[in-house]
Amino acid sequence: FDASQLSALDMMMREQYSALIGAAGTGKTTVMAGYLPKIRDKVREIDWGHARSAGTDPSGIMRPAIALCTFTNVAAMNLAAKLPEEWAQHCMSIHSLLAFAPVDLDYADGTRTQRFEPRYTKLNPMPYRVVIIDEVGIVSRDLWDQVYDALLPEAQVIFLGDIAQLPAMRGVSPMPFAMKKWPTKVLDTIHRQKGTSSIIPNLTRIRKGMFPEHSPADFRCDKAEKLEEHTLKARDQITRYIAYLHQNGVWDPKQDIIITPENNAALGQAYFNGAFRFAFNPVVDDLGRQITTALKNKGREVNPPIMVRTA
Repeated sequence: FDASQLSALDMMMREQYSALIGAAGTGKTTVMAGYLPKIRDKVREIDWGHARSAGTDPSGIMRPAIALCTFTNVAAMNLAAKLPEEWAQHCMSIHSLLAFAPVDLDYADGTRTQRFEPRYTKLNPMPYRVVIIDEVGIVSRDLWDQVYDALLPEAQVIFLGDIAQLPAMRGVSPMPFAMKKWPTKVLDTIHRQKGTSSIIPNLTRIRKGMFPEHSPADFRCDKAEKLEEHTLKARDQITRYIAYLHQNGVWDPKQDIIITPENNAALGQAYFNGAFRFAFNPVVDDLGRQITTALKNKGREVNPPIMVRTA
C-alpha cells in the first residue's frame, strides 16, 4: 500500500460511514482486500443461508456478517474474481442484499400480478454488520434509501466509487452527498500500466478535459490520425482502416476491439458489426462477395499504419 491507501485503510477501520473515491486502477479493491482480513475476526458470524434468504432457508454455515455488494450480479461476480476466494460468497447485488422477492398483488377486478419487493426493511433490518457498496456512483438514491432503512443502527457502511464514471441508472447517486457529509479519501495514483506506457497519463488528461498527447507506440492521435468530421465519412474511414488491418494480419477479431458509445446510430456497434461480419468471414453469396471486394479495394487506399479515435 502507498501512503494514500494506508490512510484510507485507517479511515475505514475508524469510521462508521466513509467513502473511498478513485479512478480505475488506483487500488480501491486492493484497499478493500486489505481491509477485510483486518475486521474478519471483529465481526460476529451469522447463519449465511438464513441471512441471504431473509430467514427462509437456514444453512448452518456460519460466516462473518459482512456484505460486499454492487448494482448488478455481473459486477458482483467481477468483484468476487478480484478478491480472495473466501470472500466470493459475500459478493452480491444490492437487490440480493435486500433479499428482493416476488409479491402477489390482487386487484378488485379479480386480476393478479407480481411485484418484486425487499424483504429487508426498516421493520425487518438486515443482519449485516458491515456493508460495502462498490461502484456506488451508478446506484440510484431511492435504492440507497431502501438499503439505509434496512441497516442495523450499529452497521458500518463504506462507499467505493469513481466520481467520473457512469451516473446513476435513474435519478441521482448518493455518492456526492456522502462525499460532502462522510469522511472521504481520494486515491489519485494509478498503479496499472506502469512504466513508459502513455495510456494512463492520456486517460488522466481526458478525464481532466485535456486533449491526449500523441504517442507512436500506444496512443496515436496526431493530425494524421484525426477522423473525418462528417459522420458518414468518419464511418467509412474506420471501416476501411479496420478492414485493411485485418487483411494484413494485424487485426485479430478474437482479441481486438472497437469501442463506441452508441448502438444503432451512424457510428453505432450495429453498423460496424454488420460491416465487419462481411470483412472478417468467408462470403457465401454474391452480395457478400461484392461488399467484401469493395472493402478490400478501399482498404488498399489506406496508408498504414494509422490509428483512429472517436470524434
